[in-house]
Amino acid sequence: MLLEIIDIEIYSKENKAIPKGCRYKVKIDREKYVIDQSVITGKEILELAGKMPHTRWLVNQRLKGGSINKIEYDETVDLTKPGIEKFLTLPLDQTEGEKENQPIDIEEYSKSNMKVPYGCRYKIKIDRDKYVINEQTITGKELLQLAGKTPYNRWMLNQRLKGGAIKQIGYDDVVDLTSPGIEKFMTLPLDQTEGELRRQFPLPEEDEEFLKTLNLPWETVLQGRSQWLFIHDYLIPAGYNYAKVRVAIKIENGYPVTQLDMVYFHPGLAKQNGSRINALTNTKIDGLSFQRWSRHRTPQNPWRAGVDDLSTHVSLVQNWLERELNPMRHAV
Repeated sequence: MLLEIIDIEIYSKENKAIPKGCRYKVKIDREKYVIDQSVITGKEILELAGKMPHTRWLVNQRLKGGSINKIEYDETVDLTKPGIEKFLTLPLDQTEGEKENQPIDIEEYSKSNMKVPYGCRYKIKIDRDKYVINEQTITGKELLQLAGKTPYNRWMLNQRLKGGAIKQIGYDDVVDLTSPGIEKFMTLPLDQTEGELRRQFPLPEEDEEFLKTLNLPWETVLQGRSQWLFIHDYLIPAGYNYAKVRVAIKIENGYPVTQLDMVYFHPGLAKQNGSRINALTNTKIDGLSFQRWSRHRTPQNPWRAGVDDLSTHVSLVQNWLERELNPMRHAV
C-alpha cells in the first residue's frame, strides 16, 4: 500500500500535527521534493536540491513565524516536528554557482522554444506544484505517485503541450521529458459514480469560481482534440420553445489568450412567435445534436486577453438570446 504524502509547509501553516510513518513533501528554496522518511540530514537536504558538493553550501530551516535556524551537514531534522515550513540554501562562494546541478525547468524551456538537453535533472509541474526528478524518463504511474495521487489507478493523468493540446498518459506510458513541447501534467480523479459530472480537463481558477456562482451542473469533456465546456439546465429567456437547455462552449487551444467564440445549444432553440433565427447550424458534440449560433465579436470590440474570460462570454451569450427576442430594443 502506498503511503500518504504529507506537505510539511501546508501542515505547518494550518497548525496541523504531522503524522509519522508517511512520505513527506518538503520545500527547498522554491521547489518541492518528496522523500520517504521523516528524518533527513542537512547534507541530504542539499543533495536532494542538487547543491553539490554540499560543502560549498549552507542550509537554513525556516519555521512558522519567520525564525531561521542553521542546519549543520550532519544534523538530523525530524520533519514531524511542529512549525517547519521550508529549507533555504545559500552558496558559500557567491561568485560561483552550481549551474551544472540546477534542474531544467521543462515548462520554461517549452514556453521559450528551447530544446531540453539530455542527461540532466528535470523540474516538472504536476497540477500547481513543481517537482525535481533525476531521470529523463518517467511513467504515468510514477508521476501520479510523485504528486501523491494514491492509489494511482483512481486517477487519470493528462499532459499539456505547448499551444494547449492535451494528451492522456497511461499508467505504463513512458514520458521522455526531453520531448519537445511538454509544459506540465494534470491529474483528474476517476472515482466518480455512474452519471457523475465529468472533469476531463481543468479550467482557469477564475472560470471555476464563476461557474460556482451559476449553481448549475457543468462538465469539461474532451472530444478528440477539442475541449468542450457543458453547462446543464441553463435558463433561457421567456419567448423560446425551451426554458432550460444544455449550453456548450468550445474551449480553444491557447485560452484564455485565445478567445471564446459562438455558443451551442441542446436541444435547439426556436422562437415561440415563429420568426426565424439567423446563422444557425446543427453539429454533433458528445453524441448529441447541438444548434450552433454563429455570433462573433466585432473588430471594434475584440477579445481582450487578460480581461475577457468565461464570465464575459456567458454574458454575451445571454445578450445574444435577449437581442434575438427584442432586436429593436438592442439596436444601436
